[in-house]
Amino acid sequence: MMSMNMQTTQRVFMLFFLLCVVLPACADDSLCSWVSGGCLELTVTGQGTFDNLEIQLVDQNATSPPNGSSRIGTTFSSGDKIRVPAPAQETTARFSRLNVRARRGSEIVMGSTDISWPDGEHVPAAVRLRGACADGWCRENPPESGEGLPRAKLEAVWASSAQDVWAVNDAGLAFHYDGTNWKTYTDASGSILYGLFGSTPSNVWAVGSNGTAYQFDGQHWHPKPTGRAEALTSVWIAPDSKVWAVGEGGIILYHDGAVWKSSAESGILTAELLFSVHGTGPADIWAIGAGETILHYDGVTWTKKILSGKTTSTYLASLWLEQSNPGNGWAVGDNNTYLTLSNGQWRVDSSGLQVGIGSGIWGSSAGGVWAGGCDLRIVHHNGNSWQLSRTESLLENRDDFCKHHLISMFGTSQINVWAVGTDGYILRYGYWID
Repeated sequence: MMSMNMQTTQRVFMLFFLLCVVLPACADDSLCSWVSGGCLELTVTGQGTFDNLEIQLVDQNATSPPNGSSRIGTTFSSGDKIRVPAPAQETTARFSRLNVRARRGSEIVMGSTDISWPDGEHVPAAVRLRGACADGWCRENPPESGEGLPRAKLEAVWASSAQDVWAVNDAGLAFHYDGTNWKTYTDASGSILYGLFGSTPSNVWAVGSNGTAYQFDGQHWHPKPTGRAEALTSVWIAPDSKVWAVGEGGIILYHDGAVWKSSAESGILTAELLFSVHGTGPADIWAIGAGETILHYDGVTWTKKILSGKTTSTYLASLWLEQSNPGNGWAVGDNNTYLTLSNGQWRVDSSGLQVGIGSGIWGSSAGGVWAGGCDLRIVHHNGNSWQLSRTESLLENRDDFCKHHLISMFGTSQINVWAVGTDGYILRYGYWID
């Protein structure tokens, strides 16, 4: 009799537990009221029915290994609430990001959201799961974002946080993401916007065809005429607030806070098209471009640098510099060209993967560099070697080799990296960390 009573009690407990997991609320309308140590009342939304739910808790900079709990085999639907107890012996206040991964049939879906979880508290959290994900990268648009962004070629991306992301395209449109929705700005409609960079959410610059330049002041985009007809391909803001832009014919311009001025070396050092400009300070700025052109500014003059080693590249497209370690960085170009900058000297790096690299690059440290290439391929350098992500699987259709490629990359932390490219593709990294 005692054995039967125990079995009955266990079944009742399991039934109560399952009801608390999959129903919108428990009898007292609180999933967490009977959990000690605090828990998340997680609401997951998305299309379809999901199972194999996994949860990952990370701090914003991912400076320590992710921690969390998993509930394997649980089946749930969009809108269900799920009880997530605090991990044992963890200080939950240090977590600021919640990643969720599950399966929808044969597809892996992911979601992520910022959280504030004071120690011992019961707090709500909501995550929208999205499909088309691979190795922590998810396709934002198209097709699941639902914002109806145009499929035009996206030329550049920049962000100050996960809630402040900008992208520009070849139709003169700027798009802003506030962490939930995209908003379209038509201020520069008709121009091709190639370059994008900001120093704060209220100081963002874009440059493009026919000498086009715009500044966003936190509310609107305003034209900043350069008086030049050359296409401007890249823009960067130095810590002294001077805005630098480069482009067609070796043009080098800077905005001193009032007007645009031409550098004395503009068009003199090279007549090649300059594709990218970036720096670590007012006296350490680099520009790269066609013909393996590499230029450096020391705060007084621009000089032309020699590349150590021989490549087959016809142009260098994008560069990233270690902000905390001047004189070090990376650059990529066409024909699978990788360059490393070490102590102020550029050299060819032959260890890169053959994935058609020739577009965007960004890093958070020497051991966390991302680069994008053909067919949405993305490679990651972990400090020792390059590794290929499975992002090629995020293509809707692969009809022609290298028809779709990633042009620009930018991030604000190891768990908030963005990549944009042809046909309106937007990819974001940080949904899951393996």
